[in-house]
Formats: sequence, C-alpha cells, structure tokens
Amino acid sequence: MDEDSAPPEDDDNARRHWISLEYDYLKQLTSLSLLAIGGTLTVAGSIFAQVPDKTRMWQALAAFVVGGILAFSAQSEMLSSLRKRRPLGKRIFMLGNLAAAAFGLGSAGLIIFAYQAIGQPDLLIVPAGIGGLIPKP
Repeated sequence: MDEDSAPPEDDDNARRHWISLEYDYLKQLTSLSLLAIGGTLTVAGSIFAQVPDKTRMWQALAAFVVGGILAFSAQSEMLSSLRKRRPLGKRIFMLGNLAAAAFGLGSAGLIIFAYQAIGQPDLLIVPAGIGGLIPKP
C-alpha cells in the first residue's frame, strides 16, 4: 500500500473520515454499476433491438457486472476488517481500482457499440418526437 492509498494512522478523526470516503466511493461505484446494467438492458430491448450484432454491448454489460461485484466485494471486505479491528489490507484498494477499471471499460464498450449502431440509423427504433434528431441516410 502506498502513502496516498493508506488511511492516516496518527489522527483518529482523519482516519475515520478517510475510511468513510473510501466506503462511500465503493458504494457509489456499486450503485452506478447497477444503474448501468439496467440501462444497458433497457436500450438492448428498445432503441437497439434491431441491431443484429450486440456482442460489444453484451461485453460492456459483463464489464459492468464485474465492476459491481468487485466494488461490492471491496465494501464487504472493508466492513469485515473494521469489525474485526484489523488494518485495511491492500486487497480492498486493489478491488476498488479493478472495479473502477471494469466500469470504465464497460462505459467505453457501450459508447463504441452505440456509435457503431448509430452509424446504421435504419436499425434504430426512434421514439416519436425525436425523429428529427437522427438524420436519415
């Protein structure tokens, strides 16, 4: 663990604040992953329903799932360490960093998929009212 990722040991209030921030970060990452999973499944069955090859979208979904699991695992391990009054291990920070990386990978994959699908506008189901926003081929 490097100096930047370790909670301060000399000041108890600073350590509590740091641990609280780390826990909140992991909680938000878990929530964002769940939101991204739901959003991906929603667009898979709505505006991108007619896209024939959804492989990249399913890969993005898998990355969101992995990110959520890793973030939740880091939260769980952090709470376990605190309950047992043990120092936070490197594993918590590794899981958090991997969770953020997986979420970023999923986001990039979904953006690439959407960009490629929009390049074929005849495959998109455009809701009424926004038809003028997507140019016709």
